[in-house]
Parts: sequence; structure tokens; C-alpha cells
Amino acid sequence: MKKNQAQKFIVLFLFFLFAYSWRVEAQTGKEKQITMEFKNEGLPSIFKRFEKVSGYKVLFIYDEISSYTSTGKVEKATVDEALKVIIGKNPLKYHIDGQFINITKEDSKKFFSQVKGKVFSEEDGLPVIGATIIVEDANNIRAITDNNGNFQLSNVSKDSRVRISYVGLETQFLNPSSYMSVVMKSDTKALDEVVVTGMFNRKKEGFTGSAVTIKGEELKKYSTNNVAKAIAAVAPGLRIMDNINMGSNPNNLPDMRMRGGANMDLNAQATVDLNSASNDVLAVQGEYETYANQPLLIMDGFEISIQTLADMDPDRVASIVVLKDAAATAIYGSRAANGVILVTTKKGKKDESPKVTLTAMFAQEKPITDFKLMSSTADFMELHNIAKLNANPTANTPDYSWESIEEWREADKNPNGIYTNPVTGQQIPNWLAYPNTDWAQILFQPAFYQKYGVNVSGGSKNTTYLLSLGYQDNPGTLDNTSMERFNIRANVETKIADIITFGTQTYGTKEFKDPGSTSMTYLLQAWPGQTPIYDGKYGASEHPEVTQKDNILQQVAAQGGQNTYTRLNTTWYANIELPLKGLVAEAKFNWSQYSRHDEHYSQNLPRYSFRESFDTPKEGIGVLDQATTYRYAYESTSYTADLLLRYNNTFGKHDVGAFFGYEQYRAETTGFSAEKKGLIDWSITDITSGAEMNSIGGSAKSVNAIISYFGRVNYAYAGKYLLEASFRSDASSKFAPGHRNSFFPSGSVAWRISEEPFFESLKNAVNSLKIRASYGSLGNTVGGNYDWQALYKKVNNVFDEKVQNGLIQSSIQNLALSWEKVTTYNFGLDASFLNQRLTLEADFYLRKTSDILTNSIIYKTMGSISAPMSNTASLTNHGFEFNVGWNDQINDFRYGIGINMAFNKNKVTDFKGALQYELDENTKDIWGNPTWRYTNLADVSTGGDTRRVEGHMIDEYFLRRPYKGDGSYKLADGSVNPKGGPRDGMIRTKADLDWVAAMMAAGYTFNNNLKNIGSNGSNLWYGDLIMDDVNGDGKYGNDDDREFTGKSSTPKVTLGLNITAAWRGFDLNMTWSGRFGGYHYLNSKGANGSMITNVGDALPGDAWNKFYFYDSEASHAGIIKDENGTIIGSSYDPATDPNANISNEYPRLLTSGGTTPSNTFYLYNTSFFKLKSLQIGYTLPKKWIAPAKISNLRVFVSGENLLTIKSSRFPGVDPELGSSLAVYPIARMFSGGLSVTF
Repeated sequence: MKKNQAQKFIVLFLFFLFAYSWRVEAQTGKEKQITMEFKNEGLPSIFKRFEKVSGYKVLFIYDEISSYTSTGKVEKATVDEALKVIIGKNPLKYHIDGQFINITKEDSKKFFSQVKGKVFSEEDGLPVIGATIIVEDANNIRAITDNNGNFQLSNVSKDSRVRISYVGLETQFLNPSSYMSVVMKSDTKALDEVVVTGMFNRKKEGFTGSAVTIKGEELKKYSTNNVAKAIAAVAPGLRIMDNINMGSNPNNLPDMRMRGGANMDLNAQATVDLNSASNDVLAVQGEYETYANQPLLIMDGFEISIQTLADMDPDRVASIVVLKDAAATAIYGSRAANGVILVTTKKGKKDESPKVTLTAMFAQEKPITDFKLMSSTADFMELHNIAKLNANPTANTPDYSWESIEEWREADKNPNGIYTNPVTGQQIPNWLAYPNTDWAQILFQPAFYQKYGVNVSGGSKNTTYLLSLGYQDNPGTLDNTSMERFNIRANVETKIADIITFGTQTYGTKEFKDPGSTSMTYLLQAWPGQTPIYDGKYGASEHPEVTQKDNILQQVAAQGGQNTYTRLNTTWYANIELPLKGLVAEAKFNWSQYSRHDEHYSQNLPRYSFRESFDTPKEGIGVLDQATTYRYAYESTSYTADLLLRYNNTFGKHDVGAFFGYEQYRAETTGFSAEKKGLIDWSITDITSGAEMNSIGGSAKSVNAIISYFGRVNYAYAGKYLLEASFRSDASSKFAPGHRNSFFPSGSVAWRISEEPFFESLKNAVNSLKIRASYGSLGNTVGGNYDWQALYKKVNNVFDEKVQNGLIQSSIQNLALSWEKVTTYNFGLDASFLNQRLTLEADFYLRKTSDILTNSIIYKTMGSISAPMSNTASLTNHGFEFNVGWNDQINDFRYGIGINMAFNKNKVTDFKGALQYELDENTKDIWGNPTWRYTNLADVSTGGDTRRVEGHMIDEYFLRRPYKGDGSYKLADGSVNPKGGPRDGMIRTKADLDWVAAMMAAGYTFNNNLKNIGSNGSNLWYGDLIMDDVNGDGKYGNDDDREFTGKSSTPKVTLGLNITAAWRGFDLNMTWSGRFGGYHYLNSKGANGSMITNVGDALPGDAWNKFYFYDSEASHAGIIKDENGTIIGSSYDPATDPNANISNEYPRLLTSGGTTPSNTFYLYNTSFFKLKSLQIGYTLPKKWIAPAKISNLRVFVSGENLLTIKSSRFPGVDPELGSSLAVYPIARMFSGGLSVTF
């Protein structure tokens, strides 16, 4: 479907929704006009007829009204008019509460000798069991509703007030009457009362696992456009990799981590660029991206992709449940090793008139960062020249002429002056002729985001429905990266017989995305001396000696076309109530299809030197016979079929529940791509018009299937002692026959201590207290669909003097490949205090992952063949989480504060063997003695600055550390002091340099065995860092001085703070989010790196105040040598040079050489605490909007990513993004919107 066709379809669908809703509304209005006639008829009989014609439920005590009769007639009367005629002169009164009408008897006494009542839930009309009824200002008059929601009070004053409360429902304050029918509404601010999953629903107090529930209305206020971010705001232990912020780059997706992740692959790529066809290799389970540590995502009972979650409109969400421990997730088997996130979408309600809800949001977003590149072109050129002299003081050819630098500086003094081209006579202002561009700031411009939605919901006695439509337009903050999305959903359920319920949950999305390249590879080589774009034309370098410089904006826009994504997901289900009480059979079938079609082609976007001409491009001119046109098609389909049998019943104090199920899942993917070169014209881009085939390829058809059996049994005695046990057996096609099956058991117990008789005296202070424990085993199937098999690939070989096609083996099989196994222990506590105003949830967990899949080690003589996957490693995660909340009300003012925190620590427990640190007789120190060192490091560890090795956290930093001397230089006997020298390890003064030379003369070496100082970049000199001698071998900063730092990029603590308030229609929601204890290594050009090896390498905006500066030529001229010609110092002392800057933090700039190895100087604490969102809303009073037939109208303003508290030393884009520099900064967004319900 083309874009304009989709838009026409949307308009027609909107028209249908409105026409249908108003038609039904009109019909409903007529039904509420009551016409009845009765003559000396008993009131119970009249009320029964009244219910049929009005749609209301009339509640009364039969004995109180059975003796009353009435005579009368009403025609097209309102409900109030009809009730007044029906009651007549009888001593009764009525009260309308939603769809309920309470009939009670009038009484003139000061006390009610007896008050009876019943409590209902507005959401489902069912009785509320266990609600607390308290008569205020009365001693010990209280009651608890029974299993039918009934309660009874005695001797209740008519002047008193009755308070009805229940966890998760809004507290009601009512005047007493002889019979009270109480309808309670959901309270999104109270402790979440129900855990809703695709397999079972359970009251929170009866749930034995670890879970967090978020209501849909609450979700919207945490984030206006991103469901994933909103979940992370309130769920301890869940971390979203936010460098894919949807506002900055709408084409990227997040990675999610729960409780640290169960797999070793914790440094997997955190983003997926949907404009890159190469990323489809990740989609090995239908459209479900296989991040090694991503939680299982379930919507309405079936698995969804991270893309679907990102697409989700918060207005369509009824609730989200985050299941964290194995007892809660084991029922989902192999897919749930990293936790489960369950999304339940909204449905219509029974006996509800049609409601039309319109939502609209408008926002402005702009990426925010403190990261700035050098924008002064003159400074940029001068600093490059200085770096070249630092590396080679005798260099006589600067990278940039000093004349051009001065020319640029003079123009900068008068930016509005006029430049005249000496050849063409072209005249332009100096600011255009001598540009100074900060590419890190100019790339991302404010963009206006908009989102609209409409849904119609309602229901009759047997049928409920919800139809919704959504539209989003996100232009992106970088040109040619826009995204436009349409989505449609239908949730319909009907009871087609007394015992059969049938329904469907169907949704579809259509997305159109620009194909702009978003890698920003050249950001750190961007030349400031060119204008990004002017008058619709892309700028070239304005320096006559600097040409062919990349224009990043042009690169992003260079690829034309569009990527189109279509998703359709439909679920059909039927429930049958079997003859045995409490026994229900359910069948479900889900079918999902995802397709992607890309059309890309080259565009002719030349670059102009505005000094020379506005009409004639200077460079980057497209050539038609080199232009390309590209097509890509990818499709994945999957189905899931479930058969379930459920049983729930109560026998006295015994509550028993069980279910058993069978599930089969199958997914198939395939892809095809082709590219042709040579176009007829820039406007003719169809692939059939290409002159020659450039490439043709695709992805082989891939199939993955799982068959599962699962079940759960739960038992509760008197609501106090709770027990659950579950199992799941999965068989996966990803393993060889004989290894495909795995069995995952789990069990959990809980004790509601607060329900014990001995606890009764404490209940006024501690309202509820539950302790729980669980154990569970799960499996993981990460990896490809065919890793257990030997794979082959095509190869060209010369045979019989001709190039022939052939096959070679590309990977080695492993028939013993098996499941990763995840075992979790969880201990938790749930409590509420002070009439449930204070709530607490706490969990401690231990998770062990064994048989982790890693690549085996093979001999290099095997050639290019890939090593087989094997089960070789083990990992543990342990930590604690807590959620504490305070919710209270003072008259009309309600407020709440919630804090959630999670601590996690991981450790590799089994990998390639234990690491040994010992004296090595084969490695001597400078005095000839054995050296302390890691003797088997290469054998048992991965390589690089981060390591995976037994006994340490995953990817722990393994680095040298800067030397820290005591500031002295010699011992009392005049010899060099091995513990003296520069206090921070940087050679800043002549005394520091002389100390290093004296140490070398005494036999010590520095920075990987350097033995001499020197004025070039390859030896130690002014402005260099020296490393510490950790193992005491006299070799400062060699490989054996590397040590495990106890730090990694994974934060140890995540923290969330949520503040809410409401007063007379106004509401406020504030969300803070933080991560602590994470570190990132950053040593890069453009930020803090001293090495700028290319003449176009970027520099930080504050380079003059960041790097060590000295006079390299003077220091070289003052070189002092000994009698052997060895350099032992310099007569030049930067400390006495007024033009030097020796106190700056970072080492000297260099274009070559460099003596500083990786070390902790460049390891930054990336902890942060952010004001993620602030929203203020106002719901208009119903009396204002009722005349317009509007039942609810709320307006809001919101801001996201408003404030970041971080380390001032961090030089990167954003600590939330780690050490990445060439990335989209996280966007700050200001929005406003409204929601209208008719």
C-alpha cells in the first residue's frame, strides 16, 4: 500500500468510527428515555422491568420494599423523572452511582441500628472481597466484606461518615444509610491489586512471585510518547539503553536489560538501525529481535517485538506487568530467562454506552548535549599545526598555512563584512565566506512531533468492543530521518452462548521511514570551515587549500527513497465453561506477519563553494553511470497456537487453581536484495532502469519452531498460606535431535502474616505484611537457528583453468549443543502501613546462568571456518530491589511519592579456567628477580581493555593507572627517589622531566619499556602521562601493570523517583531516573583525545583550556645530552614560559607517536540523575463540558529530559549514552495535548 492510499484508508476509517459512534450514541439516548405504565404493582416487579428498559442495575433490600406498591405512567421520561414517579409517596430514596441505582429506606432516627451493604468494582461489576469498612469518629465500628462483597454494621450514627477502602481502589467516604451499595473505582496510585498476565490473573496479595504492575492511565503520565521509557521509570531492575531515544532518531530501537541480564553477551550492540538491511540478521524469530539479554515481550497473551512495544500508543494500554523472578516467568519457558513484560490492551466494558475518545499531542524536540566541537576554523588550523610540531619539532611544513589562519581571524573580527572573490567578483558576507561550524550542535535542529488517536469503545450485555486508530509524524531532528506511522486495532469479545465466549485482538501498523544514513561516521572528521547548508545548497570547504571535505548533512540526505514496514498481528480465541464448576477450556491462535520493502537510490546533491558561485557546484557532483538504485524485500511470518484448560474453585477456606496448556510456535523468514548501477536520469530511479547489475543477494529462508507443554497449580488456605508450582517443557528446533527438549520447573510460597489472629492488634499501623520465596529454572536459546549443524557457503575456485562455483564448509557442527540454563532464587516482602498510605516491596535475588553458549577455540590452521558454538561458560547475578511509595489525601489534595531502586552485581563463575597471579620465574624485573604477573592471562581471558574471565564481572576494565608521585625528586643521599616525581603522573615542569631522565638512567623504564626521553611524539616529553609500577618490577606501566579495576560499563544501581499530585482537576507527575556505579572509557578525538593523526580530525570546543600547551620548538632547541649523546633533559622550562599552559588536565596534542597506553585516567564515572518527565494536566469539570455531550476532557503540558545531574569531568555527549560520540543526543521535548471523551 502506498503512502497516499494508506492515508485515504485512514480517513475513511475515521469517518466510519465517528458515524458508527454517533449512530449508537443516538440509539442509546433513545433507550434511556423511559416509557412505562404500572398500576398497583409491587416495587420489586416495577424495578425489574425498569432495569430492562433503562440499562441500569437497581440495588435494594427485598424485605424493605416488598410491601410497597405504586401506580403511574411515564412516557419518554428521563431516569430521574421515572424514578420519582415509581417511588411516589413511599418512604424511599434513590441514589445513582454510574450504572447502579441504590434504593434505600428513609429513616428519621438518629442512629441506624443496622447498616447493611455490598461493595462492587466499577471495572467488572464483581463484588469486592476483603474491603475495609470503617465508621469514622466511632470506636471499633468496622467490618470486612465477605466473599460476596457484603458487610454489616451496628449502631451507626446518621451524622457519621463511612470510609470504604481496598488496595488498588479509590477510598470512598459516604453518608450511612440502612442499605449501602458502594461502587469502587480503580485507584492507579494505590498498590497495584491485580497481576494480569496472558496465562493467569491473580490478586496482588495472593501472588507469590516478584512483579510490578503499571496501570495504563499512570503510564501515560510518565512518558507522552514512549512506553518503554515509562516502564523503566517505575520498574526497579529494568534498564533501557536510551541512546536510541525515539525522538532523536525515530529509526532506532532500544535494548532492555532486567536484573543485569542472564547471558554473557552484555556488550551486544545496543541499537538497531531499521534503515540498515544488514540488521535483519537479528530477526531470527519472526520479527522478534534476538538481543541476548532482552526480556520476553508479551501483548494480550502472545509474543511481540521490541518494535511493536516502541510503536505502542500509551493511550491504548490497560496495564503492563513486569515479571522478574523465575516463579513468575517459568510458565513462559525458554523465552523468559531475562524476565517478562506483559502488555494488556484496553477493551470495551459490558453494558457501557459507546464512548469516543480523541487524543492529540503536539511537541517540539531538540537533542541536548554539552558536547561541542571546535567551531573556530582558525583555532582548528592552529591547533593542528601545534600538534604537528609537538610530534616533530623540526617540521617545517605546517598542515595549514599561517597566512590562511590570520586571514580567517581577521574575517572573524568583522563577520558582517564583505568578501569579494578575486576571480569571479562574487560578494558574500564574511560569515559565509569564512564559516565556523560546530557540527555537533548544528546537525540536530528542533523538530515538531505530532500524534493523534481516536478510539470507540463500549458494550452490551454479551459483547464488548474497542476500535482504535493512531497516527504519528516524527520528522526526526536530522534531515532525511523522518518516520510516519499509522496503526489500527480492534478488540472485540462476545458471548455467543451461555458457556462460550469468542473474541479477537487484532492490530496492524504501517510505517514509512526515510532512508538517511544515520551512522554519522564522519562527525569526528568534520571540517569547521564549510557551511552545512545555505539557501537549500550544501556547502563545500571555503579554504582554497582544503578540498573534498565531507558534508555530513549532505551524506545523510544523499540517499533517496523510502523504507516501508507493515505489521499485522491477529489473535482469535474462544473460552468454553465446562460442566464442572470453575473449569474453563480456552483455545487461542495468533498469526503475525511482518514485511519490509526498501527503495533506495542515489541523489545528485553537489557541494558549493559560496565564495566562488551559488550556481556552479565545486565538488561532489553526481555521475549518472555511477549512480545506484537498490531494492530490498524481507518478510517474516509466524503463528502460535495455544490450548489451555483452567480450573479455579473454593472449598471453604481452601482456594485451588490450576491450568494446563499446550503451545506450538513456528516462524519463517526470508529476504532478497538487488542493486543496479547506472541511471538514465536522476528522476528515473526504478530498479529496472539500471544499466548493470551491481549486486544481488538476500537471506536464506530460515525456520524456527518450538513445541511446549506447561502447567501451574496454586493453593491458598484461608488467604494466608500460599503455594504455587509450575512447569514448562520446551522442544526447540535450534538444537540437534536428542538435545531439543528441556524441562523447567518452578515453585513459590508466601505467608500473609497480617492475616494471622496474633497480628490483629498491629493492623492499624501495619495493614498488610507478606513474605515470599521462590525458586525456578529456565532455559535460553540464543544463537542462530542452525548453529548445531555444519553450514556451507558458495566459493569461486579455479578448476581446469576456469573460475568455477563451488562449496566449502563455513562452520563446524556441534551436535551436543544444548540449552543455556538459568536458575533463580528470590526472597521478597510486601507490606503496607498507615491505612495503606505507605507501601513497601523488597526483593533479594540470586540468578545463576550455566552452559552459556560461546564460540569454541579452534586452531588457526583451520583457516577461515567459523568455530562452533558450545556450552562453556557460567555467570551469576545477585542483587536487591525495593519499591516504596507514600500516597495520601488532605481534603481535596492528593499526592504520592514513589522511590524504586535496584542493585545488581554480576560475576563470571566458569569460563576458560581460573586466572593465576603468581611469581613468574621466566620473567625478570630490572634487578633480575622473578616478577609478579598474570601467567595464564591469554589462555583464560578475552583480550583488550575489558575482559571476561572467571572471578570477575563481565567486561571488567583491565587497565594501567597513572603514576602518582609525592612531588619530591631525590632521596637524602642525592639519588633519584623512585616514589617521587609528578603528583598526577603528568610531566609538567623541567623538574618532572629531569626526574624521569634520572629514573631511566637508574635502569627504570616507563610506558611499555621506554628507556629514553625525547622531544618528538614517540618518547616521553613535556605534557605526557607516565604510568604506575603496580607489581614493583621497576618497569613503570608495562603490560604486567594492568589490573582489574572492579569497574564496568554496567551500572550497579538504578534509581527512580516519581512524584504525583492532584487538586480539583489539576494533576502533576514528575519522574526522575538515575544510574550509578557505571564507568565508560573515553579517549577520542573531538572530546579529550590527544592524538589527531589526520589533518581533518575534530577537536573539542574548549581545546585551549583542556590540553597541555608548551613551546615545542624551544624545548627542542634546549635539549641537553650526556657524553653518549643520550638526551637527559632540556634547558626550557614550561613553568617559566608565560605563553605555556601547563595546568590543563589532558596530555599534549600530537599528530603521530604517542606514548600513553590505555589507563584509568580516561575511565569516567557515567552516573547520572535525570528529570525524565514533568507533566501538568487539568481535567475540566463535568458541568462545564456536559452541555457539549463530552464526558471527559483533559489537557496537559509536558516536558521530557529537562535536567541532567552528572559528573562535570565527563567529556562525552551524555552519560546515559556512555562513551559514544557519533550518536544522536537524547532529545529534550516539550509537548501539549488533550484527550476528549464523548
